Amino acid sequence: MKTQKKSSKAKNKTAKVSKVVNIAVVLEDVPKEREMMRKMAANDPTFNYTVCPKNADQFYAYIHSLRKRGIQVSKMLLMGHGNAINHHIGGFFPGDADIGALRSYLKKAKDGYAEAKLEQKRLRRKLQKVKTKKEKEALKAAIQYAHDEEVNRNEARKDYENKITLMDEMSESMAPGARIGLFNCYGASDKKAEQFMNNIGEIFLHKNGGDIIGCSDKIWTVSTHPVVESLFGTYDTSAYPWGKWKTHAVAATAGHCNGHNHKPTCTCGWGGPR
Repeated sequence: MKTQKKSSKAKNKTAKVSKVVNIAVVLEDVPKEREMMRKMAANDPTFNYTVCPKNADQFYAYIHSLRKRGIQVSKMLLMGHGNAINHHIGGFFPGDADIGALRSYLKKAKDGYAEAKLEQKRLRRKLQKVKTKKEKEALKAAIQYAHDEEVNRNEARKDYENKITLMDEMSESMAPGARIGLFNCYGASDKKAEQFMNNIGEIFLHKNGGDIIGCSDKIWTVSTHPVVESLFGTYDTSAYPWGKWKTHAVAATAGHCNGHNHKPTCTCGWGGPR
């Protein structure tokens, strides 16, 4: 029995790092363009894996699964077309990496859940005092509405909490000093684009540190090689994008923050980022 217990506990622990890899993540949502990018990355020996997640949730779940299998990512290239005004990386949008917005939605869901419970209590007390059938029916309908609101808000609360936890834990899948590169036009073209880029860097790199790099203008190549070389310094290259590379460095979290120097995904219980 003791042996069985030890085995069960071992399964729940994160596996030791046995492999460090480079991966290309194709986030493009236009089928023809996605296939072109997939082929480019798949034929590039720089990468150990090329993955094509259908959406942000699938992307995050995949990265989250790596560390549990003993794998960490040293270099990750995010591939997808961009836009100078409405920023995105293919089908990956700023809202998909906005941990601050998620925390705000979580708070609203918690507040709404509490309010719905209080509203039901208030309406039930009122129901005991009314006398007419019409008033009773109206109050019963209002109580049912408040109950449905309680259920919906609680489901939303769980969903937001799970997403935030996933974002926090998947950072363990990135190797210390990892680099994320955006194979994406206008990835750092203005303040909004840089904020999007920085948010991606923070959620992926906040535990072990590293940096993320994007271009201020267009990038184009028939092969990923020149871009990979420029982003990661893999080889000497004379290929450059039309803009400038911008880098956002993320410091590794040093143990418990004790209420100070929160990362965006901090779950220490002291509140949000400070």
